[in-house]
Amino acid sequence: MLSSTARGLVALGVVASAAFADSPTRAVAPVGAAARSLSTTTRDPATGRAVDPELKSTVDRLRQQLRDGNRERKEDAAGDLAKLGVAAVPLLLEAYDASVAPESTWLTWVLRDIGDERAIDAFVRKLPASNSDLQSTILESLGNFDDPRVPQAAARVATSGHGDARRAAYRLLAERPDSTSTPIFLRGLRDADSWVREASEDGLRAAIARRESVFSPVSNLLSSADDDAAEPILRLLALTKDPKAPARIETALSRERPETRRTAIQSLVWLGDVRSGAAIQKLLDDSDCGVRREAINALARLGTRTAFRGIVDRLRDPIDDVRIAAHDALAALTHQDLGMKPADWLTWWATAER
Repeated sequence: MLSSTARGLVALGVVASAAFADSPTRAVAPVGAAARSLSTTTRDPATGRAVDPELKSTVDRLRQQLRDGNRERKEDAAGDLAKLGVAAVPLLLEAYDASVAPESTWLTWVLRDIGDERAIDAFVRKLPASNSDLQSTILESLGNFDDPRVPQAAARVATSGHGDARRAAYRLLAERPDSTSTPIFLRGLRDADSWVREASEDGLRAAIARRESVFSPVSNLLSSADDDAAEPILRLLALTKDPKAPARIETALSRERPETRRTAIQSLVWLGDVRSGAAIQKLLDDSDCGVRREAINALARLGTRTAFRGIVDRLRDPIDDVRIAAHDALAALTHQDLGMKPADWLTWWATAER
């Protein structure tokens, strides 16, 4: 609440800031001086109300500290500016439009912490002329606001920005995805930046959950995608549960990188199409032990009993983990536990076949 002195000043036409009215050290200007100060005081463009000249002086002093102080003093100044709250927003917006880095970065954080929606337009105006670091800070700050201007701004940076700014733009779009972002995510799947690919995968997962028809455009990316891009594409194809997905995923079982072959196996298992067992079975002799182990586990989960002899052969594998996986798979397929000797399994199988 305003002090009695401040209420008296308001009655005489002096608009005082609540943030400073109760300060015990505040000097009360004579009515004549206060009236003269109103002719030069800043006005809030949204409300037309005058801004306390002492508030302006405080903002100017703290801005100077942002420009000239060391890191600790800058942090203190930013914290003090944020504590001024919405009363300081008109002054801060005026300063923000004219500011350059690094002051722009600090003022972005200040306006974000205050949380006044008038900052959104200022952030959007600042984006195009900013460097990548400041764009990233602005986008992260825009993420605090639920406003349609936010994804629109992020979309522009996602398609034209660089480095951390593009990462922040894709992440912001992924956190609040809608159908207008789907084409951006499809491009992002093949991006050289792993952060962009990850955010794009998240965004397309949301599109699939919304039942958007993305199988065809995602599938079309697979043939020309390198292995880095192929892995999220394979996972997304499985999520679509499209009838054509298994056949499309199987084409990646011959990819050069072992991790991609493993991802293809995992995606087929997730789909649960038992017909994929025949294609996976060919990887029991893969050159990579991780792929062999993944294939064994997949065949057990799919219940591919036709792979029995191939899995028995893996009991002779030079890698312990592969041999253990083979034993566990045989036990799951047959509901028997005949140890680690291939001959014992083959003997049992010959009897079971009869």
